[in-house]
Amino acid sequence: MASHLEELRAVPTQGIFLDCLYDERHFTVFKKEIWPGGKMDPDLVSLTLRAAEENDFKIRTSVIPFGATDGSAFALAGIPSVSMFMQDMSKMAPNYHTRQDTVENIRPQSITIALQTVIDMVRHLDQ
Repeated sequence: MASHLEELRAVPTQGIFLDCLYDERHFTVFKKEIWPGGKMDPDLVSLTLRAAEENDFKIRTSVIPFGATDGSAFALAGIPSVSMFMQDMSKMAPNYHTRQDTVENIRPQSITIALQTVIDMVRHLDQ
């Protein structure tokens, strides 16, 4: 962030981050991240919910209970950001940051849903 912050602030910038896109049944948008203290932009959180709901994607809001996404560094630097997540947070997935973190452990539908949500978010932001 430090080496590019001036560039990011020179033009209107918003960060949309995708993390752990394993299972769309756990589609979550974070409001904040406890460990680093990053708070996601409320307007971008609302836009994520809107884009998902327009496509009838089931989504929920939450606070990340452990770790952090790349969005937190941007949020802490004052860049409006939002992080989406598709992993069961009730337990540690065996493929989370391990050698088993491979494409075979990703449900293809999770990628489709994430991509469509981001496309619709960008479309709304561009209007």
